[in-house]
Amino acid sequence: MSLGFIFTFQQSGVPLALMFIVLAGVGDGLADVSLISRIQSEPERLRLPVFSLMTLLQMTGFGVGMLIVAPFYVWYSPALVIVIFHGIPLLTLTALWLYNRQRLT
Repeated sequence: MSLGFIFTFQQSGVPLALMFIVLAGVGDGLADVSLISRIQSEPERLRLPVFSLMTLLQMTGFGVGMLIVAPFYVWYSPALVIVIFHGIPLLTLTALWLYNRQRLT
């Protein structure tokens, strides 16, 4: 999803941007379906509280993220803000993956 967003905002032409928009949408959809499927596997008595908590966490994270990112749009272009704030988690995950891979071998 993040790669789709990063590549979308780097495009000046519509056809290539549409391809990356689809990639971002598919990534977002897969993440959402995976989360919901996992929650649905919980016992019936826990399902509603877990759904409620996850929705609260998602909306809170989105709101806090928007508050953090908003000032950067004043100083930088939208394309650069997208690269920074979608790139940081990707770089962190890549670094952790490489670290764990090296440690296990």
